[in-house]
Amino acid sequence: MQQGSAWRQVLIIFAFAAVYLAVTVAIRNAYYQLIMTLVLIWAVMGLAWNMLSGYGGLVSFGHAAFFGLGAYTVTLALVHGGLTPWLGIPLGALVGALAAVLIGLPTFRLRGHYFALAMLAYPLALLYVFEWLGYQEVPLPMQREHPALYMQFHDQRLYVLLALVLLVAAMLVSLRIERSRFGLSLLAIKQNEPAAEAAGIATLRWKMAAIVLSGATRGHRRRTVCRGAAGGDTADGLWPAGLGAGPGGYPLWRRRGPCGGR
Repeated sequence: MQQGSAWRQVLIIFAFAAVYLAVTVAIRNAYYQLIMTLVLIWAVMGLAWNMLSGYGGLVSFGHAAFFGLGAYTVTLALVHGGLTPWLGIPLGALVGALAAVLIGLPTFRLRGHYFALAMLAYPLALLYVFEWLGYQEVPLPMQREHPALYMQFHDQRLYVLLALVLLVAAMLVSLRIERSRFGLSLLAIKQNEPAAEAAGIATLRWKMAAIVLSGATRGHRRRTVCRGAAGGDTADGLWPAGLGAGPGGYPLWRRRGPCGGR
């Protein structure tokens, strides 16, 4: 019975993906294509947060730290190392998971409001660190010879496809967690952590697993902040893991100014 219900949910996920993709193919307006990409990215971010705060009941205000670290990893690897985002994305996920370990070990000593407020400190601290390093904005190089290798697509709908693949993967992972020993342990921790410990559940182990998985899921997306482009405009956008979708639906490498390259 439960196995049949799980397969139904999987079919619903793929049916949703098929309908969303069909709508995307039919849309020609660049702005609407951008919005459809952002919807998927925010949905993945919500699923990543839910792995820790939804299943485990540990309210976190600090997931922006994983997001930012993944973003800078992909971007700086491209700008300074010439690393394609196809490899930078897994690297960003790895950095997000490592950051989750370093953050989770000391912070899980706290509970309740203290845990939530302590998590809030991490993205705020990283914000000032990256500003001090001079990374308020990072110009993205334009790759004319092999644009697909660097996820610089002319058709905006390819970014929607990439984001949709990430969302489907995140939904399947969440479904698997929900029906596993991992998910049941997180649920027990959410309901009563002292009782869960008394019952023999290794609460720290499962909480660490949750934040690492959540951090990795958050870290494989990237944020592109483009300031001063197009005649002094200030634009701040959230894009999929690929590089290219700029503010207003135009590819960054086709815009004039510091974000698009020369």
